[in-house]
Amino acid sequence: MRIGDFKYVVALVGSLTLSCNEQVTCIDPTRPKPDSCNEVLAPVCGCNGQTYDNACFAQVAGLTWWRKGKCPR
Repeated sequence: MRIGDFKYVVALVGSLTLSCNEQVTCIDPTRPKPDSCNEVLAPVCGCNGQTYDNACFAQVAGLTWWRKGKCPR
């Protein structure tokens, strides 16, 4: 692969990433929510930058995606 080809691939991937992120909604108030959550501590970092005790609490908040672990401060 030549350097020019590499720059093209990076630009293409970057533009695809941006267009995908534009379509993602962080909070959907109409999303179904669990009736109750267990008090199990398994932190997740929500798409809104807040840490939740576990994925269930993130769902209750209406989040559409999160990742395992605490959010960076």
